[in-house]
Amino acid sequence: MVAFQPLFNEYGVVRAFTVFWGWSLIVGSPEVAKEVFVKNNIFAKQVFKQSFKSSTIEKLFGPSQVVSNNGDEWKRHRKIINPIFNQTWNTQLFGSCAQDVIDEWTKEDGKDVKVGDLIQRMTLDVFGKAIFDYNFNVIILNLK
Repeated sequence: MVAFQPLFNEYGVVRAFTVFWGWSLIVGSPEVAKEVFVKNNIFAKQVFKQSFKSSTIEKLFGPSQVVSNNGDEWKRHRKIINPIFNQTWNTQLFGSCAQDVIDEWTKEDGKDVKVGDLIQRMTLDVFGKAIFDYNFNVIILNLK
């Protein structure tokens, strides 16, 4: 967001611009971002042409999900995931998983560490424990 700060200072917390497939917004405020994501009847998401869809993205998330839907389909998906956005997160759970990540980094002792991989694995463990009360233990798995 730092790169966009001059735009926010000059034009406010929302900046609209066009790209090849239509209009996009850059928002510089959590409150405005929430409005954009929640009020999809006002801020409809671009429906991508089949040629723009990534087969990898579709394989990972399916052809229909909350990020790319509008209308009734969006409401259905949002209703399912809404509890994630409305609960108080257990900071001890995050701390425990963060400690597991630090322990894994320590084991590498001078070797290159794939930070993105460990953070993704931490995310899966946090969600597993917080949402399903299940520990996937993927942080400590040796996935080389």
